[in-house]
Amino acid sequence: MRHSLLAAWCGLVLTPSLAFGDVLVVAPTGAPFSDVQTAINAAVDGDTILIKPGSYAGFTLDGKSLSIVSDVVGGASLLSLSIVQNIGVGQRVTISGLIYPAGAMYCNSSAGSLRFEAVETSFPVMPGFPDDGLWVVGCSDVAVLRSKLIGGPSFGAFPSNPGHGLRGDNSQLAVYDSILRGGKGSDGAYMGTGGSSYPALAGASGAWISGSTSLLASGCSFEGGPGGNGRPGTCFPGTISGGAGAPGGAGLNVQAGAQAYLLDSTTTGGTGGNGGSAAPSCGAPAGPSGSAGPSTAGAVALLPGPRGVLRCATHVREQNSLALTIEGQPGDSAWLRVGLSAQWVLDLPFKGVQLAGPATRRMFLGSIPTSGVLNTNVFYGDLGPGIESRTWHVQLFLRDSGGNPRYGSAAVIVVLDSAF
Repeated sequence: MRHSLLAAWCGLVLTPSLAFGDVLVVAPTGAPFSDVQTAINAAVDGDTILIKPGSYAGFTLDGKSLSIVSDVVGGASLLSLSIVQNIGVGQRVTISGLIYPAGAMYCNSSAGSLRFEAVETSFPVMPGFPDDGLWVVGCSDVAVLRSKLIGGPSFGAFPSNPGHGLRGDNSQLAVYDSILRGGKGSDGAYMGTGGSSYPALAGASGAWISGSTSLLASGCSFEGGPGGNGRPGTCFPGTISGGAGAPGGAGLNVQAGAQAYLLDSTTTGGTGGNGGSAAPSCGAPAGPSGSAGPSTAGAVALLPGPRGVLRCATHVREQNSLALTIEGQPGDSAWLRVGLSAQWVLDLPFKGVQLAGPATRRMFLGSIPTSGVLNTNVFYGDLGPGIESRTWHVQLFLRDSGGNPRYGSAAVIVVLDSAF
């Protein structure tokens, strides 16, 4: 079933009082900007940074309200650390479609709204820096949507601990439809020929939350990283048995004072590392294998399902339709909350976090058919003269046949002028 919401959507798009911004294009060649940082420096609140496919250095976004969008999801790679900080009340930052094959993200000291949508982190930054896929410190309104956060493995001559997929300290986090995986602990090894060695290191957690952090996760997979293998046994410079394998990381680690709520999410501990090999020529035995990590560590509250799922693209050009895929229970009525602002309000009776709003409109999408999947679309009209982009915060809202409501997944949709 498909629906076209022309009238309702155009009525929103053409409202002249709503905020809008310019588009600053970044590309390796042929664009006004060749690196993301220079574009950010030139941007003002409300602007959109549109990144064309290519590889770029990371950036620092300090105190600005911007949408940073990869024009092709997964097509723009950031090769070093990106920092978002000091986003104030009422400001909004969206980062969507970027991949970090050799970088990570760090966010701190922000009361405004931070949204990470369809992003992927997969590798550490540098020795000595915490190699968490996303590390959030002191941020009160953070959502991770349809993303994959993988912590970096231990590495270096003197290995640091591996990184968590997500680390939250004194923050409010909502994670929807995402994979979070801890990094692998390093293997034990010898250093030189003098007999010095270092042991295997444990795997990191899929997510680690501490302090006063609140986390709600819906439709997520938390996976602990594998532990490192034990150092091998040796006959020189002495008879030394194989080292013990390190334990795997926890799928989700909740420290004292933090709280986590899970809806239709899985937690899996990482595998333990193998024990170090034997040296039978001198009778040095193999080491024991490490233990598997716990699926969860700390107190976790499980919310009763089912959840609702919204899937859509991160951006669309004006005068085009955006396809939406809605997953719910047959017979559910599906609505879309639509607004230009964002918020973070934990609503346990509604099984979610309110992310769109507080000033939103509701758009009826239809009823979920017997297949459990509703396909529909929304049409975006002309942005109007002089308007190059507009960023919408949307969230699925469902009511079952008994009238019971629940929140589903959220999304941030950037509408671009057709010239871009």
